[in-house]
Amino acid sequence: MSNMIVLGAGSGMPIGEWLDKLENSENQKLNPLKQKQQKYDKQISAYGSLRAELDKLQKAAETLMKFDKITTTSVSKEHKTVAVTTDEKAAAGNYEVIVEQLAQAQALKTNTIDDVKKKLGGNVTSGQERIFVIKQNSEKQPLEIKLSDEQTSLREIRDAINKTDGNVSASLVKIKENEHQLVLSSKKTGTEAKMAIEVKGDSTLNAIFNSNNMTETVAAQNAQVKINGINIERQTNEIKDAPEGVTFNLLKTSEKDTNNNNSPIAETINITKDIEPTKKAIKGWVDAFNSLHSFYKNQTKYVPTKPGEAPSANNGILLNDSSSAMIFSQVKDLTLNVQDMPDMNHLNHFGIGFNHEGKITIDDKKLDEALKDSPAKVKQFFMGDGEKSGFATETFHYLKKTLDKLEGPLHFTTESLNQQKKMLHLKMESVQTTIAATLKRYQKKFIAMDQAISNMKQSSNSLMALLTK
Repeated sequence: MSNMIVLGAGSGMPIGEWLDKLENSENQKLNPLKQKQQKYDKQISAYGSLRAELDKLQKAAETLMKFDKITTTSVSKEHKTVAVTTDEKAAAGNYEVIVEQLAQAQALKTNTIDDVKKKLGGNVTSGQERIFVIKQNSEKQPLEIKLSDEQTSLREIRDAINKTDGNVSASLVKIKENEHQLVLSSKKTGTEAKMAIEVKGDSTLNAIFNSNNMTETVAAQNAQVKINGINIERQTNEIKDAPEGVTFNLLKTSEKDTNNNNSPIAETINITKDIEPTKKAIKGWVDAFNSLHSFYKNQTKYVPTKPGEAPSANNGILLNDSSSAMIFSQVKDLTLNVQDMPDMNHLNHFGIGFNHEGKITIDDKKLDEALKDSPAKVKQFFMGDGEKSGFATETFHYLKKTLDKLEGPLHFTTESLNQQKKMLHLKMESVQTTIAATLKRYQKKFIAMDQAISNMKQSSNSLMALLTK
């Protein structure tokens, strides 16, 4: 009430102080509402964090639900001629690989031209346009570039080709002073990307750039590789489908054995079973569950107090919250489910169980044995049919419903808290309006009282002045 500091000047009474104390007293009515508002804010924040924890668990469950997409093989070492990777379809085995030929992209060059800015075009045939055409069997449509009279120099043609962002790149090469060449290179390897070039509508320019008149500096060729004695040919140096699930990226041709008539030396590719990617996916789910457990335990902790004392301020914000309790309970129940399998139908069969704190632990030895000896059963347990059955599948779909932003319980609870917070805000505004009206009413009374006392003092002073004359 700083604007009231002049009150009481006439009467000498501390009216400004009285109003300040009155305002402080009235504002105490807002404290319970502010505390409740803070509680709503904390609960809403906690539900946001709970959503994040459940989202992590859902993603981990989704990885296990797609069990057949997890790579279960690995390549033993690096190799000189090929880089090898495997996916989920690969089978363990050994492959003898000989790289006979790498795929190459064709390159053509023009004869030397003395000036890159020199206009090389002739007269355009009547009724036609000057069109630079590049055909490649690898492309559905030929690359066609219209050239004006100002676009017939090596530099302009280079720029026109590169601006199309097609499957051919163009570059200028300076041989020496006054000797330049335009080099056209296919961006794709293999014989299907071989270029056939002509210039329509300009015989002079066609004589320079027709592919029959250009010099081939790099021949288009396919990759040729022999895998376990089988000859394989591809347009690129990436061999994806021979055998299935294994990708060979060819790096260089095989070395020759000088002691054996220069015959190529095969490299042995050893592909073995690898349980680590699957184990990593399972541990990812366990870590996500334990993170959720720690979060929920912290948010629902109870700090004992003495009889008659108020609840501790250190209690978890979700203590006694039924919605979050139901969600966590159902998630935990899912971990106890028994799958419809004759054996290995529960998590503990894989060395996965709960400790005394309620967190999940893994017996690595038992899990490794299951992954090595019974990979199909592990897959069936987690994945099931990939739609309804299977531990990870069931968990994923439950969490998907829970996290639904339109109909999920998290959404409804958060919306309810937001609505309660909104109603509380309206109530606080109403209380603030009432407080303001009360203060204004007292202010008027104090002003009237101050004025009355001031008038009485003035009358008394006047009377005393008359009596002393």
